[in-house]
Amino acid sequence: MTKNKSRRKLDLSPEKIAASKARKQGLRKLATSVREMTEEEQQVETNKFGLIPSIAGYELSSFNSIFLRRQRANVSEVGGFNQWRKAGRKVKKGSKAISIWLPCKKKEKTDAETGETIPEEKFFRLVNVFDILDTELITAPAKEDSLRQLQAS
Repeated sequence: MTKNKSRRKLDLSPEKIAASKARKQGLRKLATSVREMTEEEQQVETNKFGLIPSIAGYELSSFNSIFLRRQRANVSEVGGFNQWRKAGRKVKKGSKAISIWLPCKKKEKTDAETGETIPEEKFFRLVNVFDILDTELITAPAKEDSLRQLQAS
């Protein structure tokens, strides 16, 4: 197992790597079908179902809302794994993630050799989120139960 700054990469079997690539390819194909919708078609679908709220307190774009509903029809509110933990909820074991396209930026840099300024680069990254139905409240053990366990040992 190798460690990056904040992420751990697991040694994956060739089968898992192939399954991951197939899933990403399917999601890209789905994103293309949403992107190919006319603005009017997107507006109709957004008006019919509304925008999906995020646990962070904002509504997702119409593109991501449609993209999520094409993956799972009954999506109601989404958040990342750590966002749910901060909100006092945990993702249920065995829950399957759904994906959204997250806008990202690479900061403006200066080339060390030429001194030229490389402009800020904007791109999208596929990230996993979970619906609120895939989560449950985090319950702390009652103090009495903790005391009983200590006394029993």
